Amino acid sequence: MNSCVKKGCGFLLGAVLLLCIAVAIAIYVNKPKWKDEYGQRFTDVAYGSREHNKYDLYLPNDAAQQDSLPLILYVHGGSWIGGDKSEHTSDCFTWLKKGYATATMNYSLLNEDGVSIPTMLEEIGSCIRHIEGFASQKGVHIRQMAIGGTSAGGHLAMMYSFGCSHVIPLRFATIKVGPADLRILFLTTETLRPKMPRNSPLAVRDSIGKLPPLHPNCSTVLSCRPRPLHTSTTRRLYLPSLPTGEKMV
Repeated sequence: MNSCVKKGCGFLLGAVLLLCIAVAIAIYVNKPKWKDEYGQRFTDVAYGSREHNKYDLYLPNDAAQQDSLPLILYVHGGSWIGGDKSEHTSDCFTWLKKGYATATMNYSLLNEDGVSIPTMLEEIGSCIRHIEGFASQKGVHIRQMAIGGTSAGGHLAMMYSFGCSHVIPLRFATIKVGPADLRILFLTTETLRPKMPRNSPLAVRDSIGKLPPLHPNCSTVLSCRPRPLHTSTTRRLYLPSLPTGEKMV
């Protein structure tokens, strides 16, 4: 009986290992590959002095011939303590091929000294300013933009959209599984504290703390309840090369 159980466990463990290997191979094979026909790429451009203050920028080949280009900036997820800008590389490629300027950024993390949510929001603004200036040096003028993010990046994108002054006019935000109210997401029961590792969401909550209101729709930096942006009321990005009034989504 015990030998059968051991064999069954061994078989299950082997199957899980093979599945992990297959997933890793699939990720590697499906990893987005750059082609020069897509446009121009500028990787690991520094926008600040901190370790993670870098972004990747992608411009269409005819960008300099356009009067102006809209920018789509992506903010990666990772529970505010991890993740990387490469998470949104494929998104950048997708919209670059449709004629947009695209970028994906890294930002400082909560497990670094002196970093808070406001630090991250300031870095988003700094990144956008640097992209605007860098693109201008390449003969590309960016006069409007959208911002997108996943998970923690979605939260930061929402907070920037509804709680900060915009460097470039912001037309819309696209959020994927971004938490809107961290007071619900992060438990406050003191008895749970000893069981949580240092970099757990609870530790992240403690790092964030309570802050003054940033916007009427955002009671604190922990929660953001913006008015829903429905298709009928959302302003979309326009490509200068498209006929007047034609939308590209």
